[in-house]
Amino acid sequence: MRAVLSSVFVLFLSAGFALAQAISIDEINRYLNGLKTAEGEFTQINADGTISTGQIYIHRPGRIRFEYNPPEETLVMAGGGQLAIFDGRAAGNPDQYPLKQTPLNLILARNIDLSRNEMIVGYREEGPATVVVAQDPDRPELGTIE
Repeated sequence: MRAVLSSVFVLFLSAGFALAQAISIDEINRYLNGLKTAEGEFTQINADGTISTGQIYIHRPGRIRFEYNPPEETLVMAGGGQLAIFDGRAAGNPDQYPLKQTPLNLILARNIDLSRNEMIVGYREEGPATVVVAQDPDRPELGTIE
């Protein structure tokens, strides 16, 4: 299940912006810092190139839940500064990691600042959407979030 931590999470959230033009990083920061709750579908590109999908529930700051669609038997939850990965096929306790050691911390932090040096590793337009790829500049090995 470590692949979950190093995967790229692609989150499609309705930002409420007129998406006909590029959205600045400052606007994205303001939006994310004002976001308290959100839910929707997610697509996860795993380290081996396979794709997983499901429902995502965000409650900022600090809480997130990924409910995976079948055939996955995985539930990922964060709260209290910890990320827990429950594998329905494995017996025993969930794998746990400090939230700060995952790319999810970038969007679950109390104060988001994507303009920090070297945090943004990609920024592009895809049709009507602005896509930002970010990583923790102090821990790039933990993965990215898009």
